[in-house]
Amino acid sequence: MLESLINGTIMEKGLFVTLVGMTGVFIVLILFYFVIKGFSRLFPYKPEEDNS
Repeated sequence: MLESLINGTIMEKGLFVTLVGMTGVFIVLILFYFVIKGFSRLFPYKPEEDNS
């Protein structure tokens, strides 16, 4: 597979780079989603009390 990528056309190389890049972006977005969900469970929202 690596050999066919190295010897591939510019279109095939570009498609490969695009697919790898888009996959990486979605993996990072999913990771951020779970990190935010984890923080919201660890540190739940507590409304401030008004002492007036």
